[in-house]
Amino acid sequence: MRYYFALAFLGGATCLAQTSDTIKGGPAVRALAFSPDGKFLAASSSEPEQTGHATVWELSSGKLCFAHQEPKGIPAAAFAPDGKRLIFGNFNENAVVVDAANWKIERRLPGHGKAARGLAFTADGKTLAVTSYDGYIRLWDVPTWTVQKTLEDAHTGWVYAAAFSKDGKTLASASADNTAKLWDLETGKCLHTFKHDSIIRRILFTPDDRHVAYTSWDGSLAIRDRASGKWVVDLLRYGSGDDVAITRDGKMLAVAASSGALIIPIDLSPPDQLIIAKLRQLITAWDDDDIAVRDKASRDISALGVRVLPLLHQAEKEARSPEVRLRARLARASIGALELRPKLRHPEGEIQSVAFAPDGRSLATGGPDGIVRLWDVATGQEIRLLRQFAAGARIPTSEY
Repeated sequence: MRYYFALAFLGGATCLAQTSDTIKGGPAVRALAFSPDGKFLAASSSEPEQTGHATVWELSSGKLCFAHQEPKGIPAAAFAPDGKRLIFGNFNENAVVVDAANWKIERRLPGHGKAARGLAFTADGKTLAVTSYDGYIRLWDVPTWTVQKTLEDAHTGWVYAAAFSKDGKTLASASADNTAKLWDLETGKCLHTFKHDSIIRRILFTPDDRHVAYTSWDGSLAIRDRASGKWVVDLLRYGSGDDVAITRDGKMLAVAASSGALIIPIDLSPPDQLIIAKLRQLITAWDDDDIAVRDKASRDISALGVRVLPLLHQAEKEARSPEVRLRARLARASIGALELRPKLRHPEGEIQSVAFAPDGRSLATGGPDGIVRLWDVATGQEIRLLRQFAAGARIPTSEY
């Protein structure tokens, strides 16, 4: 399976028509969410002590369907898998539930300490995880809107985000305590703890449920094996690490970066016996007397991609030959520093949030200027620009 990494977006019962007014700047776009059918795009904005903004756009017409303000920032947004509800996090203790049929607030979910910071639905939509700055993760039963389970003191710091595995058996969490964790939801026990050198801001599972990926504040993207917890790959220092998203087919991963939106081809499928045999043959060539042979072996190994990284890591640790150990280390670095392409940029500033459309053909990005952009993933061309604005203000025109 081939993966592509992209480092990068974008609240009434009827949609509101747009005017020709424009607004310079705007609240920082903290989170983005497409509806499951791809018809709507939600954006939530602002820092903890600023007025929070939540907006929803109908993409076919560019019309605004929902605009809402909160006294404090709104750091998270998530549509239910059936598209009937939209949830917004909040920098107070209440998550906000919006009925997507009439775009009206249905209820608030209280009791989340200092902030309802991160949101995640199970694939069947029956459970909603809400993370908090009090270190807890609360699991809501959606049909009854009651808390069915609480992971108490899940982290020693703020819990920024969570994600469910596709099979619903495991929950991943990311925290300001510089760790990410995997939880067995049946027992409530922690399966794996991944330690990092910086705050971990976002986390997700790949659609095949085999891996978990997370981003950190220091600009690192890490991928770990779900079953074993073992390291798979680290992509280091691409910028900030505010957001990460993945397409439904698992072929593209998007990461928000201060430098812009990047697309990186990557293959996480397990190596078959032919690849393993080829790698071993090439590693043997690293001990050849001819440096040209050794260099060609290094190039050929780098071309095998991310899936051979664990095997190279093993060679780096266990090979008897110093040449092989050195070459294995260099090959891992070469593969980990995959070419970043294309680079999608916001002229006004860094990119803080990303979301893929359900069909994976477009990527939405947002930054601290309040501007949201929609990009064609195949060409890297910008196809739409929208400006977020305060609820009650005159609506800006979308730009094409």
